[in-house]
Amino acid sequence: MGTAGKAINASNMQMSYTVGEPFTATLQNNQMHTLGFQQADALPATALSFVVPGGLSPNGDDINDTWLLTGFENYPDATVKVFDRWGQKVFFATSTMAPWDGTFGGKDLPTADYYYIIDLGDGQKYNGVVTLKK
Repeated sequence: MGTAGKAINASNMQMSYTVGEPFTATLQNNQMHTLGFQQADALPATALSFVVPGGLSPNGDDINDTWLLTGFENYPDATVKVFDRWGQKVFFATSTMAPWDGTFGGKDLPTADYYYIIDLGDGQKYNGVVTLKK
């Protein structure tokens, strides 16, 4: 399987994403380049009626150690998904679950921008970027 960010050629290029949302990439000089996570049917998170922090820094100082959506609990059918730059889902939560602590599968994730989709459960979707800084 061709993997974003690694050299590939036409004879071994195959992409498979099961996330369910579109992801954009280009092939240039046999190198895969991601252009970012795309979600055409979602609005920017700036239009939300609750607070979405722009980042988290889980370093144990009790300041921004988790990514907590303030007011998210008022939307009982809501979900949030967070993806890395390759489109892999690294976090999923409902409005009653614990906030994201910057880990995936029990392991710390690297400093990077991650992309989220908030689905309010009523057809409204919002997306944006959250920065994880170590």
